[in-house]
Amino acid sequence: RRAAPLGQRQRRILVVGARQEAVRFMGSYPDAQTTLEGILRDKSEATGVRQQSGASLRNLAPDRFEAIAKEISTDPTDDPEVRAACLSALQHLGDTARVYADTEFVDRVQEVSSDESAPQVAQVARDLLEQRPNS
Repeated sequence: RRAAPLGQRQRRILVVGARQEAVRFMGSYPDAQTTLEGILRDKSEATGVRQQSGASLRNLAPDRFEAIAKEISTDPTDDPEVRAACLSALQHLGDTARVYADTEFVDRVQEVSSDESAPQVAQVARDLLEQRPNS
């Protein structure tokens, strides 16, 4: 007896899951840094794959992750889930002293914190600002 053919949505879920696993494994290979950066920046990539790429890049090259995460988190045209994940990682997992010392970035986060077109991003931005030293 043959199994029923997979539907398009089911195939996509399998492909995305496989890509996410592959990206996770890339976090162990320094030569994958450029590839991970490309995946993290690719707005057409699945959200989970991009988030895993960010985690893997953060493991390999924390400074590069920080720079790219700052760009993504303040880009209103990017995926809100990826933006929120980047902001959260910067707040909790990054070099927080350096993050908060970047006044240009903090100013952009201030703008994001009042942009209710992406409420989850605005909330994470407000959380980041509230945790600022001497706030």
